[in-house]
Amino acid sequence: MEITLNENNIIFKGSEAKLCIVLDKSSKLDNCEVYLYPKSNSKRKEGLNIDWPGEFEASQILIKALGQKVDGKEFRHFLFEIEGTNYSYVANSSEKLSSKTFDLLSQGDVLILNSDINAKTALDIVETIEPNEIVIIGKENPENLALILKEISQENLESVEKIVLKKTELENPTLNYHLLSS
Repeated sequence: MEITLNENNIIFKGSEAKLCIVLDKSSKLDNCEVYLYPKSNSKRKEGLNIDWPGEFEASQILIKALGQKVDGKEFRHFLFEIEGTNYSYVANSSEKLSSKTFDLLSQGDVLILNSDINAKTALDIVETIEPNEIVIIGKENPENLALILKEISQENLESVEKIVLKKTELENPTLNYHLLSS
């Protein structure tokens, strides 16, 4: 699985499917089988657009979406499976996650966090979920990113433009951190 950023959107490209987490809905993304919208409603006509809670399947990608309201705005957290690996995506949230959300997200082998999530919340999520891999998206909020990296004791984590994860690497019980930016 290859994970990259494109115009501040997260792209997951496997051998058979492509999934996009749309953080900037004004960007020009195409050729994804599935589009996930954690913060806004969908605008694309092609592919499966998920901007509401529920369970979905498209192009051999299984997706579960949970909604959470914070200060009147709704955010969606996702668990999705591509090619046998589960990925948990935590939407930007300053609020403590519910036990239902933790139950869903703890099924992920790879945890994806945005850099604008509250640093203490990020630590709580990492300690509770205990994933094999953690991917931090470091573009949205550089100041808060420094707080998150300090909180999880990863101040010297180097930023990369692409992450390639292999199923065999995910079976290793060692926790690995990745900082993804474009």
